Amino acid sequence: MMRKKLFLYLLCITVVVASGAAFLIFCSKTRLIDVVPATVIRGKGGGLGRPEGIAFSPSGDCIAVSNALLNTITFYRSRDFQNSLYETTPFFTLQNPESQLDYPHDVSFSPDGNHFAVANRWGNSITIYKKSAIHSCYDATPIAVIKGVASEGSSAVKYAPQGNIIAAGNLGNFITFYHYQGDEYDASPYQVIHNAIDILNGVDGLAFSSDGELLAVTSHWTNSVVMYQCIPDSQGLYSSDPVEILQGEETQLHFPHSLNFHPANDYLVVANASGKKTLNLFKKVSSVFPRYSPEPEVTLEIYNPKNFYLQAKSPEEGGVKGVVFSSDGKQMGLCASDIKHSI
Repeated sequence: MMRKKLFLYLLCITVVVASGAAFLIFCSKTRLIDVVPATVIRGKGGGLGRPEGIAFSPSGDCIAVSNALLNTITFYRSRDFQNSLYETTPFFTLQNPESQLDYPHDVSFSPDGNHFAVANRWGNSITIYKKSAIHSCYDATPIAVIKGVASEGSSAVKYAPQGNIIAAGNLGNFITFYHYQGDEYDASPYQVIHNAIDILNGVDGLAFSSDGELLAVTSHWTNSVVMYQCIPDSQGLYSSDPVEILQGEETQLHFPHSLNFHPANDYLVVANASGKKTLNLFKKVSSVFPRYSPEPEVTLEIYNPKNFYLQAKSPEEGGVKGVVFSSDGKQMGLCASDIKHSI
């Protein structure tokens, strides 16, 4: 069996500590993340079952986690005015049969918070849910179901920060883009990026920069992060060829799973599904490409040393899965698994 954990780290990218913070954060140019989590969700009451994806709501008043083995999405409320601490038991759960979840792998809130999207790997679909008019979360029945364009499962989903656009990725080498208006979502993509498998292979995570200029993608099987640039005045079209690729030993990428841009766009965090150095923070070093340093500014080791040898049986597991910054950039949430007996 596996014991699942979800961590929330207080984060400060500047050297200034906000007054009145629930936790004191000591920051410097070399220490950007507090190594002690502000909140840890785990155990039976946490409602977790192989947590894969995580997202902060736009206001930061709750977080959502996709539980692949349970076919559920669990939501946790903030328990202070600064949104720095969160409840450790869910206040709401999306679950079947109404929700049509099938190995939910990634989640995303729309920019206004009115919609919530889930990438279902085994169902090869993106399910969209609407904010409820009755209770404080989302209606259980999806308002839209977008089927994957390829046979491989839908593994990643993200709303663009503007332009009524949602992007999806699959286990192969496809990225698809869809328009939506109100509660209506296009069933067919307006753009498909299909790169060779030596460039893009196994899209586990997607992330837009806060200005929408860049789309970063994890390529699981090539141990790389691939970036695409929005074409100016194109109504949301992105370059079909990458403008930057983070790859090689110096990146310390090992089966990269999820990633997220800091809202200031000066850092990119990448979670690795395996290895010891499972969380890497890359710094923006230029306004032209390549923009991000291939060597991480910060690396965190998040794994269970007593059970690390078990990765020999399943080398893609045991590390960090979902990772995300809060919209104000002060927190980072991630999903990790402690392996007790087996993988």
